[in-house]
Amino acid sequence: MVALRRGDVLALYTDGIVEAESPTGEQYSATRLAKIVSSHLQESASELIKSIYASVTQFQGTTAQADDMTLVVLKAL
Repeated sequence: MVALRRGDVLALYTDGIVEAESPTGEQYSATRLAKIVSSHLQESASELIKSIYASVTQFQGTTAQADDMTLVVLKAL
């Protein structure tokens, strides 16, 4: 069991998010995901999902998505 306190954010994701590749072959990474979450904490859960997805797709550029991308964000109010 995980107890969330007011303001906590829990992001659950599949490897398709963090392993998404840029045109140069670099992976998006859990570190990059954590930074985007941290910089968008004021957003609602649905807005945060949109911000993460936009960040991943911008990072990928013209590289085709090779795996599914599943993302669930919970935000304690």
